Amino acid sequence: MKRPAGRRLPLVLLGALVALAPPSRVRAQGNAAALIAAARAQIDEFGYDSARTLLNLALEPRTRATDAERIRAYYLFGINELNRVENNHDAARQAFVEALRLDPTLRIDTLANLHSSALLVFGEARMILGPVAPPAAPTAGALTITVYVPADTSVSADAGLLRIEGRPSYRARVVRTITPADAPTGIVWSDTQQVGAAARAWNLRGRDGQIVAPARYTLSVKAIDSLQQVSTTLERVLQVSRAPVDTQVTPPAPGLAPESRRLRGSPTSMLLGFTLGAVAVALPTAMGNPDLNSDLKADGTSYAVAGAVSLAGIVGFLAGHRVRSLPENIQRNREALGRYEQDRARIALLNARARENAPVHVHLEGPGR
Repeated sequence: MKRPAGRRLPLVLLGALVALAPPSRVRAQGNAAALIAAARAQIDEFGYDSARTLLNLALEPRTRATDAERIRAYYLFGINELNRVENNHDAARQAFVEALRLDPTLRIDTLANLHSSALLVFGEARMILGPVAPPAAPTAGALTITVYVPADTSVSADAGLLRIEGRPSYRARVVRTITPADAPTGIVWSDTQQVGAAARAWNLRGRDGQIVAPARYTLSVKAIDSLQQVSTTLERVLQVSRAPVDTQVTPPAPGLAPESRRLRGSPTSMLLGFTLGAVAVALPTAMGNPDLNSDLKADGTSYAVAGAVSLAGIVGFLAGHRVRSLPENIQRNREALGRYEQDRARIALLNARARENAPVHVHLEGPGR
C-alpha cells in the first residue's frame, strides 16, 4: 500500500543524501544496525535504490557488523533486489545464499509479503547450499541449566520487571514457566528464550494482564537443545506479596441534631377542664330550679364534680404529648450526611488506588521440590 507523500518525502530525501554522501561520512554517522534500520524503512517507502546503498554500507568490513546484523542485511538485500526495477533474481538469490551460510536455519516467512517471489528465490538459495546437516551432538556433557533470580526484591506495580535468567551449559533454548505453587497445572506466565536471544523479564502479571495475587508461585526452568534433548527442570518457589502502604482512616459518622421535639399536652385541654369545673358549680344556680337549689347550699357534690373535671384537665395536660418537626435541623443533618458519604467514598477510592499501586515484593524461598 502506497504511503502518504507527506510521510514518504523525508525518507526519500534521507536516501538521496545517503546515496550522494561519501562512504566515510556515512560510516561516521551511524553503525551497521542504524544503516540496516534505515534501509528497512526505505524498502517500506519504495526507496529501493537508497536501500541498496545503505545495505552495501552496512555490509562493509569497516562497520564491524555482527553475524546477526550481516544476516539481516543479506536477506533484506535479497528482497530489495527483487523489488528494484531490474528485478535481479540472481543478485537476490546470491544474497540469500550468503545469509544462509551464516545461519542455515534462517527463515524469512515474516518478510515474504514484501515480494511475491521472495519465498521461491529463497528456496532456490537453500537448494544451492544443499540440505542442512543436523547439528553435531554436544561434547560438553549432559545439558544442564542454571537459574538466576533475585533472592529478595521489590518492583513497581506499574512497570516493574522481575529478571529471571536461565543459563544452559551450551547453546540451547530456555523455557521458563510460572505456576501457582498449589496448582502446578495452571500456567500464569511462560516464555521461551531462543538461542542467542536476550531473556525477557516477567512483569509479574498473569495471562489476564493483571498483577498476580499475593501467593506462593513455582518458577520452572529447563533448557532444550537443537536435538530436542531436555535438561533437568529446576524449580524455585517465589513468595509474591504487596508492600504495605499508608491509607487514610475513614472519617467517623457525624453527630446529628434532633429532627423533632416532643411537647406536652395542649394548654387548651387544661383550660377546658377548669371551664367545665366552673360550669359544674354554677349549673344548678344558672338553671333557676328551686328543687335543684334547695338544700344544696351546704352540699359539696357540685364542687366535687367541678374538682374532678378540673383535675382531669390537668392530668390530660401533663400526660398528653405532641411532636413538632424541626426543619432547620433536618436540613443540617441532610447536608452533614451528604458530606460524610462523599468523604467516605473519596477516601475509599484513594485507599484502593494506593493498594493497587503498592510495590510488588518477591522473595525467593529456595530450591523447590
